[in-house]
Amino acid sequence: MAKKRVKKGNKILPKEIEGEAEAPREFFSVWVLIAIFVVLELGLIVLMYPTYRIQYHTKTARTALDKGDYQKARRHYEWLVRKIAPKAPTPNRELGTAYMRLEMYEEAIECFERVLQALPRLGWINSAIGECYVKLGRPEEALPYFERELTINSLDPHANFYVGQALFNQGEYHNASKHFQRLAHTGLFKKELEQYWSEIEDKVLKK
Repeated sequence: MAKKRVKKGNKILPKEIEGEAEAPREFFSVWVLIAIFVVLELGLIVLMYPTYRIQYHTKTARTALDKGDYQKARRHYEWLVRKIAPKAPTPNRELGTAYMRLEMYEEAIECFERVLQALPRLGWINSAIGECYVKLGRPEEALPYFERELTINSLDPHANFYVGQALFNQGEYHNASKHFQRLAHTGLFKKELEQYWSEIEDKVLKK
């Protein structure tokens, strides 16, 4: 059977030789497409990586905090605060909580102050700062925060106790008793309250 011949310039080539000449061009095109696809995939991974890291640290920190692993929670929240959101209220609140549980009160105060800068009326934060100052042996610095907390949440137990305690020490027993009464259902500060109620009874009610 005779082979078909085609013209290529001034030469006549068999048809199969022409096909072999075009094959490398098609092969090259396929690899170009593959290379473009790989580059796009890598670019997408690079773009998504920061988001993945944020989600990883956030989830790991929250889980650790819920489980009481405060050291682990601290490490991950510190990364979030320092690398991603230095002034964001949520990670600062959670980091401050971890610091409190680890008795790192100065560091906790710094975190909670940043929360108040963003959300000055957020509940519990003033009370938490007050507690930190109490733990540091500086109750005079704690009192304004407890008083401020009561303007946000009048039933906050720690704020009521320490404000009541300050009023008691000033001899304002009637006002102190109002704050102590708000603690009746909480079961907190039970021993301290028994002593204060006994003294209030002796100094006020038995007169």
